[in-house]
Amino acid sequence: MLRTFLVISVIVIALLMIRNHGDSPFIRDDYMMDTAVRITLPVRNRDDAAEAVSRMHHIASLVDDFSPASDISRVNASVRPVRVSDTTRLMLKESLIACKKTDGAFDITCGGLSKLWGFKDGNYRVPEDKEIKRLLTGVDYRCINVSDMSVVAGRRENTYLDLGGIAKGFVVDRAVGILVGRGVPYGIVDAGGNLRCWGRKPRGKPWIVGVQHPRRPDGIIGRLILDKPAAIATSGDYQRFFIRQEKRYCHIIDPSSGRPVEDIMSATVIGDSAMDADAVATAVCVMGRDKGLELLKR
Repeated sequence: MLRTFLVISVIVIALLMIRNHGDSPFIRDDYMMDTAVRITLPVRNRDDAAEAVSRMHHIASLVDDFSPASDISRVNASVRPVRVSDTTRLMLKESLIACKKTDGAFDITCGGLSKLWGFKDGNYRVPEDKEIKRLLTGVDYRCINVSDMSVVAGRRENTYLDLGGIAKGFVVDRAVGILVGRGVPYGIVDAGGNLRCWGRKPRGKPWIVGVQHPRRPDGIIGRLILDKPAAIATSGDYQRFFIRQEKRYCHIIDPSSGRPVEDIMSATVIGDSAMDADAVATAVCVMGRDKGLELLKR
């Protein structure tokens, strides 16, 4: 169940400061999935971070569409059924559930459109209508079937899977699961603004998340004060975009039109699962404010 709420026009940033006279923080920085990753734990648990990071890298490699050997690349290269790892199967199944819950506003079959607009390789362009129309014939999450035997079937010509809208949240959840399982009492795992905090800070202080202005990178618009464990994810038109003839084109593609969304600068979703929050934040940007709020009520 997606227990979430929405904050419009914000981006989650910073928050990784845990200060206590007897328990200083340990911070482990890394880079994966084209984003900075930071794990913050009590210094006495610093050795536990290595296992979490290793697991995160492994999962990221499974859905790396720049690697021909990854599970996602192999699926995208064939219209025949493809066997994938159990981890990829789980991510795909959870992704398809999110697609259904958001009425397709979040759709993992938009990979071809992202590439067409240049958001995959940075070669940005405004494609012609006929190019968009051709790739839209492959956009439909309902055509993808994932069996309990980890076999992915149903891919059609022009259907390209892209788990970028959910993968960061998925790896954050898995990392937190490892750390909690190893007895780490509290901490934060942050993958490019998709983050999750758990446990209670020393002296019972709340977690504080800085909220950045979506048009001013150095401007803080407010703070979220969290008195319990939570997952937070932000999607917005400022994270990856290009401008042509004074018009902004962002990386969030509307599956119904094949074009970048325009109405929402930023949406931040707070919930229990980083993966759910990640997908829903994307869906809200696609649906717009009013329909997005209706989605969250469900």
